Amino acid sequence: MPAHIKGFDSLISLILNKTKMQYLIQDTKLNNTVISERFDTLKKLNFDIKPISINNNIISYYHDFTKPAFLALGSNNLVMSLNKEYPNYCFYDDEKFKYSNYNNYYDCLNKDFILYKKKDILEISFSEDVFVRPNKSNKLFNGCVLNKNKKIKTILNANNLSFSNEEILISSIKNITEEYRFFIIDGKIITSRQYIKNKKKYIGYSNKKVISYVKESIKNYSLLKMFVLDVAKVNNGYFILELNCINSSGSYNHNLYKLYKSINIFLTKNN
Repeated sequence: MPAHIKGFDSLISLILNKTKMQYLIQDTKLNNTVISERFDTLKKLNFDIKPISINNNIISYYHDFTKPAFLALGSNNLVMSLNKEYPNYCFYDDEKFKYSNYNNYYDCLNKDFILYKKKDILEISFSEDVFVRPNKSNKLFNGCVLNKNKKIKTILNANNLSFSNEEILISSIKNITEEYRFFIIDGKIITSRQYIKNKKKYIGYSNKKVISYVKESIKNYSLLKMFVLDVAKVNNGYFILELNCINSSGSYNHNLYKLYKSINIFLTKNN
């Protein structure tokens, strides 16, 4: 191995061994396989791992508050609750993660959306099928198709949602054939994978064209220092599907070792 590469590896090893960062993993309401995958990766990196849980919006901690911490994996509910009390533990911003906000900076797929207050749309129906999703990234409900002549309250009732004053985004149906997920740190792509092909679940590597598209998309603006970006391919090219919080986003056979190593290097330099 060349001497300069050995020197770089030694520097990385030094950074990793000196860090005092604690990595928190939610110990409930997450798929055991997902938790095990993240836990095993952090263990291989010799990171300090601590469990964290939330019940009825009450967070239980099991870590040393004198040390910095980072939420390695947790639910959207945990992220939002944790962000209010310990914002340094996650990379989340309620306003920035609104679709209506990042649509101003990225070439989003559903740019033709109309925004409604939930209370104003419950009894409205449409003459054709439409796509419906929350404006926020809090996954109040998953984006889905609302069939023509159906009222939106049928979706909300099906998800046992209260009729609060949330914002709902309505847009036309798009013919998505492929989907990709990118983990972005400090304006750079760290790892990416394709997870939909020909409208079916598929795990594969991202091609050069979509990687080039994402590099160009994040060149002039990054939503946060860390975030997840999903891309959709339709008949006429690639578009940004949505942006998500890195602390609560799942992986599709991504290189988690590389991801958490990169996260740790960034946090060590910036704490």
